[in-house]
Amino acid sequence: MPTPATTRAVFAACLLAAGACAQAVHATAVVAFDTRSNAGGGVFQPLNALGAPLGGGTFMGSLAVHSLGIGGSLTLSFAQPLRNGPGVDFLVAENPFESTTFGATFAESCFVEVSSNGTDFARMPARWFGPDVEPGPFAVVPMGSSENLAGQVPVLAGSAQAPGADPQDVCEAGGDAFDLQDLVGHPEVAAGRVNLGAIAQLRLVDARSGIDRDAAGRFVRDTGSGSADIDAVTAVHHAGNATAAGPVVSLAIAPDGTFTLSVDDPDGWTDLAPASLRASLQGRLVDAGALLSSCVLTRADASGFTLAFPYPLPPELRYRLAVSVKDLAGHRSGAARSRPL
Repeated sequence: MPTPATTRAVFAACLLAAGACAQAVHATAVVAFDTRSNAGGGVFQPLNALGAPLGGGTFMGSLAVHSLGIGGSLTLSFAQPLRNGPGVDFLVAENPFESTTFGATFAESCFVEVSSNGTDFARMPARWFGPDVEPGPFAVVPMGSSENLAGQVPVLAGSAQAPGADPQDVCEAGGDAFDLQDLVGHPEVAAGRVNLGAIAQLRLVDARSGIDRDAAGRFVRDTGSGSADIDAVTAVHHAGNATAAGPVVSLAIAPDGTFTLSVDDPDGWTDLAPASLRASLQGRLVDAGALLSSCVLTRADASGFTLAFPYPLPPELRYRLAVSVKDLAGHRSGAARSRPL
């Protein structure tokens, strides 16, 4: 029979293991950083970017961050490699915050690059959809002004505003969502130098306003006078949760503002957990049922359904939409997109 001391030791070991497992979904080590001699000022503490996000909520940016420095970079690694799963694969928590205008944030942007070998990196195909003018050092821009850039969506996970928010849920956590599927066809991926099934490192590179360009050649417009400030990076799909049985959420937004949403499950739609359905608009949780009730059902079969929002919106209306769901076993999928030009 185990002694009380042995029982306590085993229990403590289990708690430590559980804690380590929980932290494993976040970046666990700093590989390299270059703050360009602390250009732009800020908080220069690379270790602040490790572990779970400590968001400030909708109206306050976290100070538990590492500033990249204007034009600087930070490379992080993970205990378990990221992988290309169904929908959003990881979340980057910067520290944007909303001002007095609903859905517009003070945002300092950065590019996101991934590597499976620590040598060859593929940059997520960033797009800037906002105005092609300098916003100014203390201006705000509408959420939805960019795609595959970190820094536009406030971070709710870890904040007093949203206690218990799931840091892996694209809607609850806030932050900026990235889908590795967007890199299929990238030269580094096509050549086999970057393996989307085993991403070991992630590099964040500060975007210099009016200097650096997006994947389509447009200038990225940064509203800050400093650099992007990194709170955390969280894996949604990683080597430890690989499965072919999880749900699949896909979202496509057209330039006219209409969108199409599909939710499927390889085990059939009855394997989906309805109570887990989440939606966010402009970085804020909204009633998913009410949002989707404005859509038209265009497909329903044994695997799932497709909904379409058929109403064009004014050309100047930018928006960021996210939807997530789990199956009965707790496997998750989510999607987040901005309205393109």
